[in-house]
Amino acid sequence: MLVETAQFDACFHAMLIFSGLRHFKKGISTIKQWTAGNHKQLEGVFIGTLVGTNAEPHVQQATCSLVDFVHLTKYCSHTDDTFTALQNALDNFHCLKDVFIELGCRNHFNIPKLHSLIHYTNTIRTLGSLDGLNTETSECLHINFAKKAYAVTNRKDYTIQMTRWLQRQEAVIWFSGYQAC
Repeated sequence: MLVETAQFDACFHAMLIFSGLRHFKKGISTIKQWTAGNHKQLEGVFIGTLVGTNAEPHVQQATCSLVDFVHLTKYCSHTDDTFTALQNALDNFHCLKDVFIELGCRNHFNIPKLHSLIHYTNTIRTLGSLDGLNTETSECLHINFAKKAYAVTNRKDYTIQMTRWLQRQEAVIWFSGYQAC
């Protein structure tokens, strides 16, 4: 059975306020734009909220496996046991994910980011922990270099306008640095 949006949001609203955890008092269905911080906060409460609904047991298990996988990838150091747990969580998710197709939540799982999860274990073994690899830096740069630049355009030929604006911003920064010397 699919979980109704109102019921899911009500479970978020009913959560007790706890220091260190974000309280999604209006639920999560109203959030239009997600940030990395929102995702981190949601990871901490998502399973508890899902258990409070009438979601299928396989939906809960698949979701729990995926969240376990995400938490395990964030470890600063890994052992053979954590690699085994990481692989087991991912395998369990892949075994159970078809429940989302059966319930009509998804048509397919041909999602590049989901596919990339199978490479995490080898990547961690090769490069070490993933704690320094995230998109938060580029997310900030996207806001500064794309969103702000687009906001100053007239929405026509915006690529040229954005490029000119960024060049001028860079010139101002260089000149300010020159004046400071």
